[in-house]
Order: sequence, then C-alpha cells, then structure tokens
Amino acid sequence: MWWWGLLLGHAVGDVIPAAVPAVTIRANASGHFPWPARLALCEILPEGAMVRPPGGHALLTYATDERYLDGTQTKAKRALSLRSAFAAKLEYCARNRIRCFALLGRFADEPKPCHTCHQMLRVAGLAALLDRRGPSDERFESVTYADLDALPVTMDVTPAMYLAIAPQADLVGSANAAGMPILMNSGMFIVRNTPWGRAFLEAWWARRAQLPDQLSLWEALFASWGDAEPFANYAQGHREALVRLLAQSMGGPCASSKTCRRILAATGCLAAPLVIGKVLLLPARFGVGALPPLQADHLYSGAWFCHKKCGPLEAPRRRLGGHSWGRHGRRANDTSFSRCRDRVSGFVCRCADVVDTHCAAAGSGDGVRCPRA
Repeated sequence: MWWWGLLLGHAVGDVIPAAVPAVTIRANASGHFPWPARLALCEILPEGAMVRPPGGHALLTYATDERYLDGTQTKAKRALSLRSAFAAKLEYCARNRIRCFALLGRFADEPKPCHTCHQMLRVAGLAALLDRRGPSDERFESVTYADLDALPVTMDVTPAMYLAIAPQADLVGSANAAGMPILMNSGMFIVRNTPWGRAFLEAWWARRAQLPDQLSLWEALFASWGDAEPFANYAQGHREALVRLLAQSMGGPCASSKTCRRILAATGCLAAPLVIGKVLLLPARFGVGALPPLQADHLYSGAWFCHKKCGPLEAPRRRLGGHSWGRHGRRANDTSFSRCRDRVSGFVCRCADVVDTHCAAAGSGDGVRCPRA
C-alpha cells in the first residue's frame, strides 16, 4: 500500500498525509469501545458526552491493534494492563476537560509488522489534530502525546501549566527518568499549535525512515536548532546528542544556574528547565517549580505521568532510585561527577544517581530543587 511506501521512504515527497479518517467512538468506564475497521484518528468520548468543535487542549495516544491494547506490559516486575492505562487517560481527560484522541491501526497488514515503524504514525495523528478546525475556525491550543503505557498519576496537572513555564516554547518534553540520559523521550511530550509546531512535525515525518523513532526525533530537534548533521545510527545519537546540545545557545532557569549547567555538562542530566530555541527540555528527576516532573519511571515519584514501572508489583518490593555509576562501578562518596562523562561512551551515569549525589552534597538552591523525599 502507498501508506507503507510512505513510511519506508519509497514515495516522493515528505508532506504528512492528510487522509487519516476521523471518527468518534464512545467508550465505557473500563476503556472498552468498538475497534474501527481501518486506520483511524478517533475521538474517544465517555458515554453520554457531546461532540464539540476543537478548542483547548487535546491528548493523543496510539495503539496498533486491539490485541496490543488488551495486553499487559511488565517492567521491573511491575505488570501494567494497557487497557487500564487507556481508561486512566480517559478519566484524566474527562476530569480536566481535555479532549481525548486515539490513533488506532497500522499502515498496512504486513506478515511481519514493524512496531517501531508504525510508531511514526503518531506524527501524522498529531499533525491532523493541529490542523483540525471548527465551524468558526476553532482549533486546539496544544496536543499532548502519551504512549499507551503512560499512566496519568497527578490528576490535577494540565498541559497548560507546563506550557506556561516558557511561553516562547512550542515543544515541551523530557529525557528518560531511568537509565542513561538522552536528549528527549518520544513517548511523552506536548506540542503547541503554532506554525513552528506544525513545521517541526513535518521535519520529524521527513525522517520517518530513520529508525528508531527517537533517533528521527533527535535529528529533527537539531535541524530546528540549525544543526542538520545526521547521526550515523542510534548508538551514535545516544552518545553524541547531549554533547552537541551543549554547543547550542541555552536559555531558561538551567542557563542561569551554575549548578544546573555544571551538572548538565558533567553528567548529561538536567536539574532545571532548559530552553533551546522553541524547545523546552524538562528535568526527569528534579522539581520544576511547583510542578511535578513531566514523566517518571515509577508511581512513587509523584510525576504527571508514569512511563515505565507503572503497574502493581509482582514480587517483594525492591529499592527504587539509582544504584550504579555505569561501567565505572559504584562511587557512593564521589560528589564531583568526575566519572559520569566518558570520551568513548558518552554520558555513563544514571540520572537517578546524579540526583542522589547532588542532593546529598549540595541540596537545593541556585535554581535547582531536589525531589521530595
């Protein structure tokens, strides 16, 4: 099909396809609804809710098929029902009057479907929502994308609160909360409905053949900052993206904090919000003013969304937080971050360890607020 050709870069042109069918679907409280017959951008409404024109903020998630939606994801011995995570998104949206959408389906029926490839469909869904207009030219102010396995935790936080941190930013995201630091996680972010936001989605879509999808996201980010040099592969992107980030013109609270700049340069981890061009990067562990982290890897952090270890524990509880200094080994008394950056491997410390080490050594201050115990 021509959809699949577009994905793999065989078709001419990089314009995001506009022919994604739009439908309205009613869901019950447990998140069950009739699955569409083909790829569709669906507004999911609670039973009895009225259809409204665009306006305010919207949330988008994506599922390739009903079998995936009915599955269970287990990470770190925590099992999360994806259907329950979907139902939680519906509850969150209803409570905060945020429109809930789901992109459902695949490019084509393939014998061996590429899950990572299909993830690029989220970009087409996001663009379609930014383009949507009401009878009086109403439109959405922003769209938040959240992976199906992302679970809302703090129900009284809204996208508008994060967008207000940096009114000049049209894209808000954060790195992983666990593991080695990366530039931005593609499973949870907010796009403001502006010409820049729409153009950024076009730039991301143009790199859809560059897999995995996080690599294409990072390349599109650097292109927006005037650095169009591609990464050879994901390993190079993971190793070099943060180093190249340090060469950009920085703004926001992190740029004005010596502590935040020092931690970023030595570890690759953010300790305060950082603005580069039209992009706001948020810390995954440190506080963001009065707001919780955008996303975190477990339920106990009090983040807006949990996006890793979000289900009930299947085994006796283990200690949460960082526990290693990468391949350099544990250095419990090292507060200098001197072992976090390696010329060959890039940044090798977990941001969880960076938080523990910084807060033990220096505590909050200079624009950096340590997480609550």
